[in-house]
Amino acid sequence: MLNLLKIRNLALVERLEWDLGGGLVGVTGETGAGKSVIVGALKLILGERADKGLIRTGEAQCMVEAIFQLPESSAIDAILEEVGLDCCEENELIIISLWATWCVPCKNELDAISELYQDWVDETKVKLFAVSIDDSRTSKRIIPMINGKDWEFEILIDENSDLKRAFGTSTVPYTVIVKNGKIVYKHMGYTPGYEFELYEELVSHNELN
Repeated sequence: MLNLLKIRNLALVERLEWDLGGGLVGVTGETGAGKSVIVGALKLILGERADKGLIRTGEAQCMVEAIFQLPESSAIDAILEEVGLDCCEENELIIISLWATWCVPCKNELDAISELYQDWVDETKVKLFAVSIDDSRTSKRIIPMINGKDWEFEILIDENSDLKRAFGTSTVPYTVIVKNGKIVYKHMGYTPGYEFELYEELVSHNELN
């Protein structure tokens, strides 16, 4: 269930934060009221390819975030187990980052996170799993590449893209924060400085313990 939608600098929308609450939600309005922007934002969250033409005039980037709540933790636990991850423990924070060796923004994101990761662990006890979606044609590049990195988080391989399909995304990098079996934060793409926003999300959810 979609609980919260945040839009920033998408088309005509400068900033929108929409708390949907529970139950069925309907969207109505006159032509030009912004209904199509909301629909477009949801399509981006679900993995539709982004286009720079969607960025609001005069801005360098746009951002769409959503918080989804699963009915029970067993649903996300099943996804984690499928790729060899442990089930969520109570109040534990887990970052799952989908990446690939051929994806330059993915590697830039993980390099940036790596510089801050130990501080994050000390403060929030977070665990990060970088899950590669490289298929059989490119997976042989993974080990040589990570041997040249100082990444201290765990690297996993999702060669069949099971986790990618389960998350409903077609784009990487794709990052989620999981707590108590619920996806509490999602983000697609990477721009320099995003790692600080991710840290703020970690802190905010850690403080809710």
